[in-house]
Amino acid sequence: MSQERRRGLLAAATLIGPLLAGIAIIAVGHFAGSPAGAPGRHRADAEPVRRQAGAPATAGEAAPPVRLEDAGTASRFESASLAGRPYAVVFASTRCTGLGKELRQVLDALGNRPAGPLLLAISSEPGVDSAPRVRRWLSRFGLGGRLPYLIGDEDQLRPYWTAWGATRGSGCETPLFHLVNSAGRNAGVVALAPRAPVAGLVDDLAALTP
Repeated sequence: MSQERRRGLLAAATLIGPLLAGIAIIAVGHFAGSPAGAPGRHRADAEPVRRQAGAPATAGEAAPPVRLEDAGTASRFESASLAGRPYAVVFASTRCTGLGKELRQVLDALGNRPAGPLLLAISSEPGVDSAPRVRRWLSRFGLGGRLPYLIGDEDQLRPYWTAWGATRGSGCETPLFHLVNSAGRNAGVVALAPRAPVAGLVDDLAALTP
């Protein structure tokens, strides 16, 4: 091999070597950041993502007692009235059209059993969720008389956001349903991604029924 050809090959290797190394680093970073079996968006769209506990609410601990105004009935709601009945708390906003549709599907699947599980919506946007707006939202999705939608000012709502790990405006894209069993204790969390079926949540709620 001529000296000129050797110099050409060496130059090519000098250019290609760093390129290949860079590709290898990117590939390693990608797989390290997405471990096998981790729920990505394509999986979340296919099925509910279940968690056995949601920080700071820990499974097995007593759920905080809820005392707020039910916008739908204009009366005070207290979770103590649900003694012996399981329920799920979801933080909501009347800006969330997808959530309204999901809640209707869940309630349709659960039926109207007097002792069956119940859904509670707690506002995550006190500046948006006025009582008249909530009533229009409930009517739009066929939830009037079926879903307690609890409202208040920020000082009234923040303790519940803190207790169940919610934030202002949460609940639209990937709503978290905090399960409470018939003994009034946290029983885990079910997260529904956009377009995910609600069957898993319905099954988990039904399983809490004594």
